[in-house]
Amino acid sequence: EKQISWLLTFASSLVCTIISIPCFIQFWLSGWNTRMLGVESAWHTASVCFFISYLILDLSYGSLYYRRRITFLTGWFHHTLYIVFLLWFLRMRTASFFCMAAILELPTLILAAGSLSKAWRCDLLFASTFFFLRLVLHAWMIVQ
Repeated sequence: EKQISWLLTFASSLVCTIISIPCFIQFWLSGWNTRMLGVESAWHTASVCFFISYLILDLSYGSLYYRRRITFLTGWFHHTLYIVFLLWFLRMRTASFFCMAAILELPTLILAAGSLSKAWRCDLLFASTFFFLRLVLHAWMIVQ
């Protein structure tokens, strides 16, 4: 059950990380120019729709196949909140922000890989990416 619950998360975080790399690099090379985050494309919109689909699938499959792993806080509340934010991004035409910020899924990718196979588990890599991306980068983005 544990490994099954991580399959969708692994796939989604892999796609999100890959999608985010060129967007993040472009944002970085622009000197962190926040105006770039307002440039929309069909690719940005599709990426947000992909992630919304993942969130819905995770809740749906989780309800059927790994119910004990979908808790109220880390499942239903967290996923629903993300869906609301992402729909707001689509409405405000700021899906490009999601594509740049999807680099925050890298720690999730590492965690999911380690949950699928003990051979892929690397606590130091997870902790360092979590610290720098989820805490430092997140804090910096909020201040900006």
